[in-house]
Amino acid sequence: MKPYPISRRHLLRHTLSTLVLSQLGSLKLLTQGEFIERAYAQSQDPHRFLHIFLRGGWDSALAVDPVLGDKQKSGAYEPAYLKEEVRTVPGKDRLYVGSGLLPALSAFAALPTAFINGLYVDVTAHPLAEQYALSARMSLSRSREYPALAALMGASSAVFPAHLVLGGRIPLGETAVRTPPLGSNDIEGMRGMMAEPGVDADWNPPQRELLRGLLQDYNQLESRLASPLRQPAMEDWIRLQSSLDGIYDRRLDQVLVADSAQQEAYGAANSGDNAGLMLGALQLLRTGLSPYVTVLLKGFDTHNQELNSQKPRQLDFARALAALVQDLRQTPDPARPDRSLADTTTLLIGSEFVRTPRFNGADGTDHWKSASAILMGKGVRDNVIIGQTNAKAEAMGWENQKPVPRTDLNALTHEAIAGAILLRMGLPDAQSTLGKEAVHGLFS
Repeated sequence: MKPYPISRRHLLRHTLSTLVLSQLGSLKLLTQGEFIERAYAQSQDPHRFLHIFLRGGWDSALAVDPVLGDKQKSGAYEPAYLKEEVRTVPGKDRLYVGSGLLPALSAFAALPTAFINGLYVDVTAHPLAEQYALSARMSLSRSREYPALAALMGASSAVFPAHLVLGGRIPLGETAVRTPPLGSNDIEGMRGMMAEPGVDADWNPPQRELLRGLLQDYNQLESRLASPLRQPAMEDWIRLQSSLDGIYDRRLDQVLVADSAQQEAYGAANSGDNAGLMLGALQLLRTGLSPYVTVLLKGFDTHNQELNSQKPRQLDFARALAALVQDLRQTPDPARPDRSLADTTTLLIGSEFVRTPRFNGADGTDHWKSASAILMGKGVRDNVIIGQTNAKAEAMGWENQKPVPRTDLNALTHEAIAGAILLRMGLPDAQSTLGKEAVHGLFS
């Protein structure tokens, strides 16, 4: 019998209904002793993770994989790309930046930075691509799927909230694990979650304590009435309710406020635009509420007028990134005030895939079977490029830290990058669930 060729596309289609359970079966809640040990380790050497995801597929030819060398003569790229400015990062001779990211040159110069190009993407349809981008598994929500690398970190740590998400809601009622995240469209929504009911109505402490008691009684009643299968989950939610009380006591809603000068520095017109979400990421990191933050930026799916649509979005993002890095360098880590957030945070910037090298009939670009990403911050090996695309913008293979013709065995994938990040974050159990060896050379 002729063997049937199985690709990632086939696997995703045929396992879509079972991924939620299978992806999380190996993730366990920590014992109290393990939790205390991990919390202590984080306080001694905090390692935070900020994942900035550009939804829609960004144009890497305007970013970290500009048209240079043989690409200029191949005829594969739209001639308009050849006119775009390309510069190297100051002090980093290997990192070439396209015109869309030029405002972020100061950020790349200030932090250890590595570029990743030529990530092979078998799926270029948004829902499927997002389900495995950067972790090869679905996220914690069953209704809308998000890049799940930070979610995987949070779930394996068993801390509430597991991680924080800006730019989209994750419905807690449909969370597939017992330690959920907190998600909101913007920082204003997150502030509302941090404010205890009754605070805005000027309830006094005895009144709020009464409300907490009523909620606890209600949870206990629900647990007793629940079926035996639901009772363990109810016990976890009751435990998490006490964690929520601790969050309320910290009055983080008063901390999650940005002044007009910060908004201007980021270029934020409001808390829900991309620049506002980037500023919100800083606010969440400095609370110390969770080490793992995901920010979902919108608007990069540009199928029309590429240079008049994609490039302005990249420029706005690059300006906000420069402001964010400057603030990370000036903001003390909440667990270690003697260090800055820039010292303790690893940033990952990327998208599902990139854009076609030539324009379509609407002078825009479509989805392309490759991806690019940026790593910055703690632990990152500086002035490094991992992966490569050939003169035709096709993803190449990666063997022994060198580009080679791509095969199924040597393709550089999101999973391999995610595995390297998880290992550097100290989460080998989570890395083992990816089923692929981590790529080397990204971290020092």
